[in-house]
Amino acid sequence: LERDNRALRQQHESSEDHDNCVYAPSPVADGLDSTAAGGNSMLTPQSASMFTDSAATDGNMVNPLTTGPPTYIADRTGKVYYLGHSSTWSLTMRLLELTHETLYKCPFPAGMQRLDSTIYDLGWDGTRHTVMPGVAGLPSLDHSLFLMNVTKFHTGLIFHLFDEKTFVARLYEFYRDPAENVHTAGLWFIQFLVIMALGKAFIGLRTNGEALPGANLFLKAFMMLPDYCCLWREPSLSGELLCAMALYLQCIDWRVSAHNMIGQALRIMFVHGYHTNIPRGTFEDSALERSRKVWWTVFNLERQMSVLMGIPSGVSNQDITASLPSYPESLNRGATMAIHVKLSQAFGIVVDKLYGQDSHVNAKFVRNAQKVLQSVAGVAPELTDHFPIPEEGSLNGISRDTGYMNLLYHQCIMVATRPFLVGLIIRRIRSENPEIVIPSSIRLLLQVCIDSAKKTIHILQALQRQQLLEHFLPFDLESAISAGVIMCMAAIVAPFLVESPRHYLEGVFAILAEMVEKGNLVAEAHKNKLEHLEALLSEFQTPGSARRGDTGSGCHPVPEPAEDDDNGEELMRDGEAAGLGLIGGEGLGHVEPWDLTHDITASQLMTVASTLDVNGMLDWVGFDLAMDESNNHPTL
Repeated sequence: LERDNRALRQQHESSEDHDNCVYAPSPVADGLDSTAAGGNSMLTPQSASMFTDSAATDGNMVNPLTTGPPTYIADRTGKVYYLGHSSTWSLTMRLLELTHETLYKCPFPAGMQRLDSTIYDLGWDGTRHTVMPGVAGLPSLDHSLFLMNVTKFHTGLIFHLFDEKTFVARLYEFYRDPAENVHTAGLWFIQFLVIMALGKAFIGLRTNGEALPGANLFLKAFMMLPDYCCLWREPSLSGELLCAMALYLQCIDWRVSAHNMIGQALRIMFVHGYHTNIPRGTFEDSALERSRKVWWTVFNLERQMSVLMGIPSGVSNQDITASLPSYPESLNRGATMAIHVKLSQAFGIVVDKLYGQDSHVNAKFVRNAQKVLQSVAGVAPELTDHFPIPEEGSLNGISRDTGYMNLLYHQCIMVATRPFLVGLIIRRIRSENPEIVIPSSIRLLLQVCIDSAKKTIHILQALQRQQLLEHFLPFDLESAISAGVIMCMAAIVAPFLVESPRHYLEGVFAILAEMVEKGNLVAEAHKNKLEHLEALLSEFQTPGSARRGDTGSGCHPVPEPAEDDDNGEELMRDGEAAGLGLIGGEGLGHVEPWDLTHDITASQLMTVASTLDVNGMLDWVGFDLAMDESNNHPTL
């Protein structure tokens, strides 16, 4: 570890000796005027462009994902949708619009956008009527127990969607006389329907049409869900129910409805003080532990869904004093919950510090970036202790909870660092200069971002080999798309930091293809957009910017770490630009690479954070503002 840190400091000092910069080739400037003829599907209150005027008046560049008035996208009927700042979906749409409009002088086709709740049709317009519960089409008792355990397998390690002891007792009671008990089961019956719907969806998505297995059960639950004035009276059961419904809606890309569901759950938790440290004796011990499990599930889901939507979270870390639940039967469950909560809290810091009021790239912004990386680094030791990624060739395969936690960790890093990559891609497209100067501090952040994208792809591939990829839950899909978008951008503006980005993209496409093969229509829509984005961005790839070994066509496996020294040459070619131990570029000396199979350690992240050069970054800001003023181009 000390050797790795010394290597990082050595390469940082070496890069400073070379004028603190590398030169990224810039595209030919012909035809890069952003003014498009005709209408634009990206709307702001001030113009039809997705970009806002450069903030030259205050002397600061801004986070390209947060500056200016809010950005909206319009569908073919004219209905507008808000594009949130930290959302990968929003980022993909912004990049598609930017590249398509720049290249073809027209907006990205509205028919290819596949907006919220347009992929799966539940067959209900949301108008509520009195819905009588019925038992037609319900699974048998044995089948219900099986579906409950399927849902538990896929969600139980990371979320608390039902209290198993209570749920099973109610299940047996219900099946003594379903026709009679259906009228008195209340909220539990709705929860039962959702758990069954989730179980059926987990078993298999593949259908002939657009209806999901179990969608009829979820629709019945959706239509039977009572108003908030009823839900708040049973906080633990209502919290579990709303979490399960929000998760199902997120899975089928009904993101707005999912966010509303989890928001209701959050408000119920607030009303009952679940976010506080409830004293023992207030509830029975079992009820107290259940309340804590429900609270932290609501918190984790709400925080992640807010990041996926790109909107502020509904609760601040400082407002929470609740204790973590105890899992005396499983120490691993306790560690899972603790790390999950810390990563969710880190997401909150990322959004608040880098996508909020302090998103101007000035000294404060850089310090915030340092704090964010330090916060994420604080989780790394526990993550490595409890959820290590198995070494290549190890007899132990990767577990599902290990994959989830490590993917969430790298997702946090990617969300924190990708604004710098996005800013670079915008400058690359709009600059008339043949080269863009990248300070070493920015280069470090770019490498952290790209390194996490690579590790994300390797983790997903490990899960794929174990047949543990989630085909219905949205989190593997979100990680794959995030890594894919970063690789698309890196191939254009930072080819010196990644060996053969096309190889990594092929890995992402293979992962998405498996999800599509299993029947996930949401994955199919994302895969299509990622392919369009890669094609559009490739138009800005200048001669000589492609890395050796990258043909740009055909199917190549993502480079895997070598099992022995016989393949050392190939591993070195990929590793030279892959780990944090070496940053590519002309004139930089060789530094021993870090193994891709290892996580970014806390020490290494701390080193990156501490070596951020505020003055160097602000010098880059000055260069960027001069460029924007001379070109009179708006900034994202």
